[in-house]
Amino acid sequence: MATIAFDLIVMVGIMNGGDFTGGTEGLFGVPATLPSWLVLLVVAGIVGLAAASERGRLGRRLEAVRLDPELSVTAGISVTRVRVAVFVVSAVIGAIAGGVNVTFRTIATPADMGFPVVVLTLTMIIVGGTGSWVGALVGAVFFTWLPSTLQFVGEWQEVVYGAIVAVVAIWVPGGVVGVLREARHRRRSRRRPAALPGRSRLVTGAQEVPMLEVDGLSVHFGGVRAVDDVSFAVEAGLLYGIMGPNGSGKSTLLAAVTRLVTPTAGTVRLHGEDVTRLAPERLAARGVARSFQTARLLPTMSVRENVALGATCGTAAARPGPGAGPWTRRSPVRWSGPGSPGTPSGGPTSSPTVTSAASRSRGPSPWSPRSSFSTSRRPG
Repeated sequence: MATIAFDLIVMVGIMNGGDFTGGTEGLFGVPATLPSWLVLLVVAGIVGLAAASERGRLGRRLEAVRLDPELSVTAGISVTRVRVAVFVVSAVIGAIAGGVNVTFRTIATPADMGFPVVVLTLTMIIVGGTGSWVGALVGAVFFTWLPSTLQFVGEWQEVVYGAIVAVVAIWVPGGVVGVLREARHRRRSRRRPAALPGRSRLVTGAQEVPMLEVDGLSVHFGGVRAVDDVSFAVEAGLLYGIMGPNGSGKSTLLAAVTRLVTPTAGTVRLHGEDVTRLAPERLAARGVARSFQTARLLPTMSVRENVALGATCGTAAARPGPGAGPWTRRSPVRWSGPGSPGTPSGGPTSSPTVTSAASRSRGPSPWSPRSSFSTSRRPG
C-alpha cells in the first residue's frame, strides 16, 4: 500500500509540474537514441543480476529476510542493510526500465505511471509466480500478449484480468512457475530412495575460561519482571538446559542472551568480552545463536538451504559440504517422505532447525554426550 500511495503522490506532483513535466499532457518528442543492441545488453545484465540474487549465500539471505526477519537476525544477517540494498537496486532497475520505455515511445505522460500500471505489474507477478525472476518474466510476456487476444471483449478486458487474478490467487497461489516447480519436486520425490545412510560426528572441547557468562541478567516489561537477576556460565563441549514452568521466562532469557530482546540490567560475556550491547546479527556472527521453540523453517528453501542458512556467518568448516549427510540433499522441507506430501513431523522438522543453529557456532562443536545443568539466581 505504501508503494501505491507513493506512486499516486508522484503522479499528482507530475500533473502539477507545469512546463517542467508537461502537466496532464506530458512531454512529447523525446529523442530516441538508444540502439537495440544496447537495450538487449541491459536486459541481459538485469536478468543475470536477478538470477544471481536467487542462488548461493546471497539468495538465502534475501529469502530469509523476506520470509522471517527475526530468524535472519539470529543467522547473523543485518535485515536493515539487506532491505535498504534491495530497495536501492530495485529503484535503479525501475528507473532504467522507465527510461528505456520513454526513449522507445518518445513520449512521457502521467498515464504511463499511474495506478493502473502498478496494478498491472502486481498482476504480472501474481500470475507468473512470486519469488523468482522467471515468474515475473512469464507474467510480463503473458500480459503483453493478452490484450491483443482480448480485443473482442472491448471494455470487459479489466473484468477478465480480475477473474484471472482471482482464479490464480485462490487455486494456484504459486502462479505458473509455482505449478511447474511443484511438479518438478514431486517427480524428484518419487525417484528419491526411502532412506539414505548418514553419518554424524561429535566433537568435544574444553577450556578454563567459560565460553559464555551471564551475570545478573534482567528483563523487565514495565512492571512485569520476565527475567530477574539470572546468572550462569556455559563451558565449551557441554550441553546445558534451562528448566522452569510455563511463563517463567526461559524464552525471554534466551532472547536476551542473543540480543533479540534488550536486557534491562546485567551483562553477557563471550570468552571474557562484554557483548551485552552487541547487535544481534554481530553476536550471531561470533557464534552465539539460538533456535526457536517452534520450527522456523523457510518453506521455499530445500533442507540443504535451510541448514546452509545457519552457516551464513559460520566458519568454512561449519558449512555443509558434499559429504555432509542426507539432510543436506536438495528436497523441499514440506515433504515428510518420498512422494508423500504434507507437513513433516516434529522430528524431521526440528532436525534442520537445530542443525541450522548449530552450524552457526565457531570452533569446537557444543554438542557432547556429556550434559550438565547450570543456572543460578542471586539471593534477593
